[in-house]
Amino acid sequence: MMSKGHFLRTAPFVVLGVVLFLLPLRLWAGDLIESRAYFKDPTGKLTFNEIRDLPFTPYTGILTAGFTQSVYWIRLRIDPALADSRSAVVPAGGFPPAIHDQSDRSDEWVLRVRPPFLDRIELFDPLEPDRLRRVTGNITPWLDSEFRSLNHAFVIPRSNEPRDVWLRVSATSTMLVGVDVLPYGEMRAIEKRQEILNALDLALALFFIIWAAFLFAVRSDRLVGAFLLVAVASFFYASNYVGYYRIFLGEIFSAAWLDRAHSFLLMLMLAAYMLFNRRILADYSPRPWMMRVLLPVQYYFVLGGLLLLSGYETVALSINTVIAIFGQAWICLILLCGLKSTDQRVQRKPLLPRVWVLTYSLILLFLFGGLALPALGWIEATQTSLYRSIIQGTVPFSLMAAIVHLRNRRLEKEQQLQVARAEQAAAAEKRRREESEQFLAMLTHEIRTPLTVMAYAAKTDLPDGQLGEHVKSGIREIDELIERCVQADRVDQASLQVVLSKATVQAVFHSSRARFSEDRVQWQIEPPPDALVSTDITLFEVVLNNLIDNALKYAPADATVKVDVLFSNNSTKQGLLVRVSNPPGPAGFPDPTRLFQKYYRAPRAHIKTGSGLGLYVARSFAHRLGGQLDYHPTNGLVLFELWLPI
Repeated sequence: MMSKGHFLRTAPFVVLGVVLFLLPLRLWAGDLIESRAYFKDPTGKLTFNEIRDLPFTPYTGILTAGFTQSVYWIRLRIDPALADSRSAVVPAGGFPPAIHDQSDRSDEWVLRVRPPFLDRIELFDPLEPDRLRRVTGNITPWLDSEFRSLNHAFVIPRSNEPRDVWLRVSATSTMLVGVDVLPYGEMRAIEKRQEILNALDLALALFFIIWAAFLFAVRSDRLVGAFLLVAVASFFYASNYVGYYRIFLGEIFSAAWLDRAHSFLLMLMLAAYMLFNRRILADYSPRPWMMRVLLPVQYYFVLGGLLLLSGYETVALSINTVIAIFGQAWICLILLCGLKSTDQRVQRKPLLPRVWVLTYSLILLFLFGGLALPALGWIEATQTSLYRSIIQGTVPFSLMAAIVHLRNRRLEKEQQLQVARAEQAAAAEKRRREESEQFLAMLTHEIRTPLTVMAYAAKTDLPDGQLGEHVKSGIREIDELIERCVQADRVDQASLQVVLSKATVQAVFHSSRARFSEDRVQWQIEPPPDALVSTDITLFEVVLNNLIDNALKYAPADATVKVDVLFSNNSTKQGLLVRVSNPPGPAGFPDPTRLFQKYYRAPRAHIKTGSGLGLYVARSFAHRLGGQLDYHPTNGLVLFELWLPI
C-alpha cells in the first residue's frame, strides 16, 4: 500500500506527465486572411474615415509594438478563396480533439483577436456599413460579446469576393495582436479546444496548490511555502488572463476593475517568483549585497500598485516586464559568480547541486525572455506568445515542482540522518553514563574491601610486622585496581599507538617471569630463547600479566598456574600461541558469553578485590596487536589461549 509520504512525492509528477503529454498542439495551415497591415495613431483621435485611405505598413504573423499608449489600426484583407487552398483548417490529431459545431451558420465567419488582455477592439466592416459600432475587449462586458469565448471575436458575414476590414486596437498593456478569420463552425471547435486546454492548465495549478499545501502542513519549509505562494498567485493570474474573471465576475465588478486586477496580479506573480528564487539561493551562501539587489524586484508590486492607481498602467507594466528579465538574469549571475567562498568544514552543504539550480534558472531566463521581449517590442512575436498563460504556467511549475520535490526528498534523508545521529549520540551518552555508574559502583565497592582490611588491622593489636603486611597488601590491591582502570582508559582511546619491534622470546617473557613467583606459575616455553618475535612488548606484557593475575586470583590458593608457549600457525600467518590455565577456585567457571565484557565479574568472584577490567583490557590489546584471545574451558581447567602474529 502506498504511503502518504510516497504519494506526496510522486503524485505531482504523475499529473504533470499526463498534462504535458496532452498539451501539444498542431497548428492549422492558415486562415482566410491574405494580408495584414497596420497604421499607428499616436494621438488616438483619428476616425475610420480619416485613416481609411492613409498608407498602412504591411506585416506578417503577430503585430508586435511593445508597451505604448498609441492606438493601432489594422487592415485585414480577407480572401474566401483561401478556404479552398488550405490543406486543413482544423488541426488533425492533438488533444483535446476539435469537435465541430453542428449549428448551421455556414454563411458566417468569425474574426478572432488575441490575446485576451487587449483592452478595446473596434471592428469596421464595409460589408455592414449600417451596423452600430461593434466593440469588444477586456474592458467590455463578456455578455455583450458577439462570439462568446475566452478570446475576443466578431461574427462577420461571408463574402464571395476578397474584401478589407479594419480593427481599431488600444491596450494599456503590451500591443501584441494576433488576428485570424475562420468559418464559424471551425472557429467554435478551435475555441472549445482552447477552453479545455486552459481548464487543464488551471487544474494543474490548482493541483500544485493542494500538493504544496500538504507538503507545507507536513513540514513548514520556507521554500515549500514560497512555492505555494507562487502557485496561488499564478492560479489567480492565469484564471484572469484567460478571461474567467470577465465571464464569471463581470456582473459583480466592472470590466475596467478586472483589467486593473489582472495587471496587479502580474506584479504579484513576479514577487512570488522572486521570493521562491531567493529562498533557493539562500542555501548557497550568496553575497549579501547581490541578494539585496533583488529586493526592489520582489517588492516592486508596491510601487507598481501605486502607479496603477495613479493611472500609469502602461508605465507600471513595462517596468514590471523589464525588471522581471533583469531579476532572473541577476539570479543566474549570482549562481555563476556571486557565492561566497566559505570554509568547507563549517559550511552546510546545499541540498541540491548548484548546477541543477543554475540550469533551472537559465531555463526560466530564456523562457521569460522569449515571452517578455516580444511584449516589450524588442523582438517579433510568434504564435507561442499567444499561449503565454499555458507556457508561463506549465513550464515554470514543472521546474519548480521538480526543485521542491528533489529538495524535499533530500531534506527528508538529511533529517532522518540527523535523527539517526542524534539517536546514536543519545545511545552513546547513555552507554557512557551507564559505564560511569558501573565504574563508580565498582570503584567504591572494590576499594572498600582493602581499606576495610587495613582499618581493621590498624585497630587490632597486631605485631608491627603483621600490620605492615596487611597495609602493603591493601595498597597493592588498590594499586592493581587503579592500574586496570588506566589500562581500560587506554583501550577506549582511539589514538592508542601500537609500536612493533623485534625482540627475542627470552626478552619478551623476561619481565613477566620475573614478576610472578615460580612457586605459583609454571612456565613451559618451547621456542628457542633467541627466536625473534615482532610485537609491541609493552602491550603484550599487559595482556600476559592480566591473564596470569586473573588466574592466580581465582585459582585455589595452593594451585599452580600453567603458562605454555609454542609456535602456532593459522591459515595465513605464523604466530605465537600462549596458553594460561588454572583449576577453578571458589568463584567457579566464568560465563563464556560475558567473560570479556567491561566490568563483568562472576557472581562468586566478589570475594576477591577486582575491577572486572582485566580480561576486557587483555582481549582489546590482543586485537590491537593483530591477534586474538579466546576462552576454552575444559572439565577441570579454566583455559585462555592468546595467539599473536610474529
